[in-house]
Amino acid sequence: MFSSVIIVVLVVAIAVMGYMYYKVRRQRDSFKQAIAVQKGYLQNMSHDIRTPMNAICGFSQILCNKQIRDMLSEEEISEYGIIIQSNTDLLSTLVNDILDISDMESGKYRMNIGVCNVNDVCRKAISTVKYRCPEGVNMYMTTDVPDDYTIQSDSKRVEQVIMNYLTNAVKHTPQGG
Repeated sequence: MFSSVIIVVLVVAIAVMGYMYYKVRRQRDSFKQAIAVQKGYLQNMSHDIRTPMNAICGFSQILCNKQIRDMLSEEEISEYGIIIQSNTDLLSTLVNDILDISDMESGKYRMNIGVCNVNDVCRKAISTVKYRCPEGVNMYMTTDVPDDYTIQSDSKRVEQVIMNYLTNAVKHTPQGG
């Protein structure tokens, strides 16, 4: 009788150890998957941050260099200032997104839904990415909607998505438009 109790205890102990091994292995796999997702997210955010940062740096350098600035028209100077401001806003949004990661994970993330002028958002995205076009590539916008056409959305998110598409299009368009 004592030996059958020992056998039952050993079987239960082996079963518990097997279950614990399985659980630890599953947690390790989940951890590896979470690390891979986090790495992918950081790579995407790095790409998203570089686009506005490069625009801010590049156009600021142009405007701060007196020799170059003297060669620009007032219209060009104004356009570059608008591009810098637009990209500063976008970069600020991206940094806030990174800081709000904990809210996303806890389900408290909020989008800023409001009136979004479709054509204005598209124009801002184009003005941000247009300078990256290689020689021989023309970036332009055509639209079938009136200039006052609006939707309810987060305009910064819509602009960010369009900029991502345009940036990829610029990278893979050697000529044309």
